[in-house]
Amino acid sequence: MKGKLSKNDAMEFEISGVEFDKVKKFKKDHNCSLPDAPKRLQKLTGEKKRQGAIGGQYSYSFTPTSLGTAVSVRCACGNERNVTEYESW
Repeated sequence: MKGKLSKNDAMEFEISGVEFDKVKKFKKDHNCSLPDAPKRLQKLTGEKKRQGAIGGQYSYSFTPTSLGTAVSVRCACGNERNVTEYESW
């Protein structure tokens, strides 16, 4: 990108297969302090913990560096894990 950004310029970030597997493991294994959702809602959504009306329990952070892009995932309870696949850098 040279010069000024226009309204059509965009940045896109991607999670690799290895990173996605690490995200799934984090979601499964971390000890979340959020209250449990009602059983009916757990059955409907497949999610055990309460979260916003449109989800939002997990946030993803992408940090571009000169070597590659660092990726982390954070639960609404505050627990965070770096899931970067450094081997691909």
